[in-house]
Amino acid sequence: MAEVIVVLDKFGKRFVESLYLFAQKGKMRLDTLGGRLVRLKVLAVMSEKIWLSLAHMGGGEQKYIQEAFDTNWVVPLGPNVNVFERDLSVYLGAQSHVVALSAGTAAIHLALVQLGVGPGDEVICQSFTFAASANPVAYLGATPVFVDSEPETWNMSPEFLEAAILDRKKQTGKYPRAIIPVHLYGMPAKMDEILSIAQKYSIPVVEDAAEALGSEAPSESSLR
Repeated sequence: MAEVIVVLDKFGKRFVESLYLFAQKGKMRLDTLGGRLVRLKVLAVMSEKIWLSLAHMGGGEQKYIQEAFDTNWVVPLGPNVNVFERDLSVYLGAQSHVVALSAGTAAIHLALVQLGVGPGDEVICQSFTFAASANPVAYLGATPVFVDSEPETWNMSPEFLEAAILDRKKQTGKYPRAIIPVHLYGMPAKMDEILSIAQKYSIPVVEDAAEALGSEAPSESSLR
C-alpha cells in the first residue's frame, strides 16, 4: 500500500475526512497512478493561508487612472497605453513588438488565430497552469493536449513533450499545431530544450509568460 502525505488547511481536513467516509462505504477508490491503494496521512494542519499572489502597487497607479479620466482617454486606448507598449518594448530589447490586450487569455487567443489554429487541430498545453492557457484552444474549436510537468521548475517537461508529439502524430497522422509552455509562478520553463524539440518537428511555440515578466534564467531562451 502506497502512502501519500498531505499538508492541509483547516478546510482541507474536512475534505480528507470525506474521502475516508466515501472509501469506507465503498463509494470511491483512492488510487495512485500505479493503481495501488493510497493511505492518506495528514502531516500537519495549517492555520494560516499562503496567498497565491498579491497585487503590487508602486504608488503612481491612482495618478494615471485619474489622468485617463481627466483627459477622457478611457475608451478605447490612449497615451498611457501607447507609452506602456513603447517602454515595455525597450525593456524587452531588440526585435520585441508589444501589443497591449485586455488579458493574457486574449493574447494567447490572438496568437493562435495568427497561427491559423482551428477545428480539427490539437495544441499542446501544460497540465499545471491556469485554465486560461487552454481556454483559447477551445474557443477556436481545437483540442488541448495536456503535458505533465518536470520537478525542477514545475513547468512543461521536455521529455513528456516529445513523447506527446510523437503519440499525437501516431494517433492522428499529424503533428500538433502549436505548443504553449507556461512560466508558472515566475519560474521560466526549460525553453532551450522545449524550443529544440519544437524546431525538430516544426511546431510553433507560444510562451505564456503572464506570470513571469522580468524573470530570467541562465542560457534559457525565455522572456526577459
